Amino acid sequence: MKKSLLFMALFVAFSVATIAQTTVWSDDFEAYTVPVNLTTEGYDVWEGTVNAVDAAANGITAVSGANVAKCNPGSTLNIYLRKTIELQGGKQYTYSASTMQAEGKKHFIQVVVDGTTLKAEGTNTSWQSKSITFTPSVTQNVVLTTYMYFKEVTMYVDDMKLTLDTPTSIKDAETINLTVAPNPSNGIFRITASETLSAVEVYNTAGQLVKNQTVANADDLTLDMSAYSRGLYVLKLSSVSGDHYTKKVMLK
Repeated sequence: MKKSLLFMALFVAFSVATIAQTTVWSDDFEAYTVPVNLTTEGYDVWEGTVNAVDAAANGITAVSGANVAKCNPGSTLNIYLRKTIELQGGKQYTYSASTMQAEGKKHFIQVVVDGTTLKAEGTNTSWQSKSITFTPSVTQNVVLTTYMYFKEVTMYVDDMKLTLDTPTSIKDAETINLTVAPNPSNGIFRITASETLSAVEVYNTAGQLVKNQTVANADDLTLDMSAYSRGLYVLKLSSVSGDHYTKKVMLK
């Protein structure tokens, strides 16, 4: 019952407003002539080395492009890759990055703001996007970090991004004849709409973004959620005209 009430509150919130994200800073490591030590590119690295490298040369595939950040600890148990950016107080931001660690060691992304450390952790052995949403109380330097504390293993990072999040209005999905079927589904949803779509975001009952799929300007697409846990989700669909729509779905 409690979970159902939480989902209903989440859906009501989505029906009133959604979030438009404007990129403040990003790095997919494609701008560098690799390999390059990222301490020469505006990053702070603590207790180890972090280089922008060619992904294929290191036996992996990048999330996007050809390059990734390769993080190796030093003689101690820590490796930090840090970016410090001055952000305005009272505004909402989201820091995200894709990370992986082949041996399944725990690793994090972190935000240090208002003297508090916020974390999103994982033990994923393949690429997984992690995100942290926060609002600085006053204008200040905020530290964005990827972090691991194991020796003799490597962590990879790609597609680091900081966005400014601002509320935008959202429209009823019925206004564009939007359908999602089958619903409930075992994992594969087909989405059709009378308006051209540009992106699909999936949120869980806690309001966390769990999937973000860019669409190649289509009005008929497939959303694969077979790797996700059973339960209720909210889809936020964006159109090429800048409008946003929501739809509830059930994964069984």
